[in-house]
Amino acid sequence: MIKLERIYLEIGNICNLACPFCLPRSRPPQTMTIDRIIRILPQIKKIASSVCLHVLGEPLFHPEFDAICDLLTVWEVPVQITTNGTLLYKKRKEILKQNTIRQINISLQALDFPHVSHDCHKLLSGIHQFCCKAMIARPELYINLRFWNFDKIEHSPTFQFFQSLFNFDVSKIDIQWKKSFHLQGRLYLNFDSQFQWPSLTHSFRSEKGYCYGLTHHCGILANGDVIPCCLDGNGEIVLGNCLVTPLEEILSLPRAQNMTAHFNKGELIEPLCRHCGFISRFDKKARRLATRHKSCCDQTIKGLHA
Repeated sequence: MIKLERIYLEIGNICNLACPFCLPRSRPPQTMTIDRIIRILPQIKKIASSVCLHVLGEPLFHPEFDAICDLLTVWEVPVQITTNGTLLYKKRKEILKQNTIRQINISLQALDFPHVSHDCHKLLSGIHQFCCKAMIARPELYINLRFWNFDKIEHSPTFQFFQSLFNFDVSKIDIQWKKSFHLQGRLYLNFDSQFQWPSLTHSFRSEKGYCYGLTHHCGILANGDVIPCCLDGNGEIVLGNCLVTPLEEILSLPRAQNMTAHFNKGELIEPLCRHCGFISRFDKKARRLATRHKSCCDQTIKGLHA
């Protein structure tokens, strides 16, 4: 039986912001209906330990977000939410009453752009108030304040806001060795460098590499299409549609199994993977897997000639 750590569920690909670092959407704007979510949740529950409301779009912007949270609670599915934070304070009551919501990832780099600058202080104050209320009402809830623009962090008004609150020394940060820093309770600062979303229009990178897609996680887009990786935001690699074919069956089909087999040899079989820059973060693992695979092959050949 296939088991995954997480499934990224895109309940809508529509966002209330238009951040330049986000993947330009080539799919039609769409929100996942409650009826579709009811059909999908049992499939997720069967094979995954948790669900993360994320791929493209802002999950809190979904018009039926509250009802979706209730459904996830009924199905007892542990939930992570990745959000730009702009609607967190507005949705605080619904989020904090749901014990199945275990983690909130707030992409704070989204607030450093001119399209939100006029409301920035108000939004940041709302996020801070949400965090304070969460640490009282739900002390077990993990909250990650994410800054995935580390190369520009010293010029970030958003970072400066939280730095002044928590007196955090930016000179101590070296993301090559450590990316997460504890603030208080289960509130953390999380840093990383900005990445480029994979696209077939990008330069060819390599046929060698590794991805955690299909072994750790997969994604489901708002129309039910199943993708191997949370970064395939425009559905370049559609493995099937879980509204038509059961998710477990889709992940057992030859295309998905072939991708996994090649990942485990440190190889990339899909064109999109060969044009993915993010995958370079796993190059050490890819080299180890490739060396192990070559060693196994060599031993097999020796055995045949013995």
